[in-house]
Amino acid sequence: MIGTWFMTGSPQVMDILYHNLEFIIIDMEHGNIENNDLLNILNATGDMEYVWARPRTNTLPDIQQLIDAGVTGIILPHIETKEQVEQFIRYTKYPPDGELGYSPFTRGYCYHPSNATHPIDTAIIIESKKAVENIDSIVSVSELDMVYIGVYDLSKEYGFAIDSDEMTALFTHIALKTTGANKDLGAIYKDKKSKAFLESFNVNWMVYKTDTAIIFDATKDI
Repeated sequence: MIGTWFMTGSPQVMDILYHNLEFIIIDMEHGNIENNDLLNILNATGDMEYVWARPRTNTLPDIQQLIDAGVTGIILPHIETKEQVEQFIRYTKYPPDGELGYSPFTRGYCYHPSNATHPIDTAIIIESKKAVENIDSIVSVSELDMVYIGVYDLSKEYGFAIDSDEMTALFTHIALKTTGANKDLGAIYKDKKSKAFLESFNVNWMVYKTDTAIIFDATKDI
């Protein structure tokens, strides 16, 4: 499937994107988006089946806000250990299995009651050396659905160029560990060559740039 990171916070941009994409990741960490923006943004996703969100922090209140707003999946950054993944899973489940608070009067349930029976999809981003070192234990968490390879953060931490052989080897290592554990795989691409690279690994969630980059690329040569 093909989607993009949504950073602008513009419902109109979302309304345009949803017609041509299979999923969206709403970026609350880097994007210009506040909780009060979510209603208009999510209403603009139409009947899109997969609406992920990356929370601002790895805390229950931020994850709770996104689930109550009606996203279908949470993709969590800055995960480095199995224990952090297990805590994250508890944040997406109601007691006695988890710590998520329940209210039937939120958009996620009251306004869109079909969401009440839709389990929250869970994903984490591998973006540090420590996470790579712990990849075996991280992907062993049975209720984790997807691992996203954060190549830009990894390139900074390891000092590898994005298109280098070293980065290719690192990506391959993480990808094989992930698929070997029967987890979905996510990653970003920027052109036909990098798309073909992801396709060679059967990446399930292929993210084409960001909405900001798409708009910038479309206007830079005007």
